Amino acid sequence: MTLNEAQITAASDALLSARASMTAFDTTSHSFQPSELVDVYAIQAAVAAARGPVGGWKVGAPSPQAHASFAPLAHAGISTTGSQLADDGRRLRGIEVEVAYRLAADLPPKSKPYTLGEVTDAIDSAMAVIEVVESRLLDREKAGAMWMLADNQSHGELIVGQAVSAWQELSLAEVAVRLTFDDDVIVDRNCRNAGGQPLDMVVKLANLCGTHCGGLLAGQVVTTGSLMGVEFAPANALVSATVAGLGSVSLQFGT
Repeated sequence: MTLNEAQITAASDALLSARASMTAFDTTSHSFQPSELVDVYAIQAAVAAARGPVGGWKVGAPSPQAHASFAPLAHAGISTTGSQLADDGRRLRGIEVEVAYRLAADLPPKSKPYTLGEVTDAIDSAMAVIEVVESRLLDREKAGAMWMLADNQSHGELIVGQAVSAWQELSLAEVAVRLTFDDDVIVDRNCRNAGGQPLDMVVKLANLCGTHCGGLLAGQVVTTGSLMGVEFAPANALVSATVAGLGSVSLQFGT
């Protein structure tokens, strides 16, 4: 059953309040639950409108054949490598190392699906990024997939590494990833995106996004899903990651 306007507002207000206070809320306290994608994306849009300009997108899928889900990323939550993030109130400090692309041109809706070539032509550069996973939901598993997607699929912040302009020369289907928390090596292996080729994920996004939250615009960063699952960093950790061909990216938790 599609949610009404008041329910969309109540859901987005709860997510915004939880984000601002770095707390979590129990979704069962609401008399409604989002059960359709139209509801989820309406909640996303309301949250995005309140948070300011969209600076990027996340897109992901559990397999190359699966339907992709996506969410807008507020410009205010995108930082450059070496940034420091306050630790107060963080429950998860989840870390995902990903391949991202920066758009050089808009990708507006069109009558025919975007091709790989068209999307490639619209990309300026690629970079290694760290997505910090945080949730506004008290119990993500109990809340379910629709609430998690409404919560921008547990997006916290995005930390962006240096842009690589010669990205088309790289094979990113399988890449060596190294992740450390302080001096502890957490991941050091070849990794693959569960959704398939990272660039294919951008094509999927271009064909799904339409005008949602303003659509895909030049200058935005598109991150394509974790290469190595999610690892949870301790408080005050220095998090450093390297993706072969794309270089390094890091962040420091703590004040």
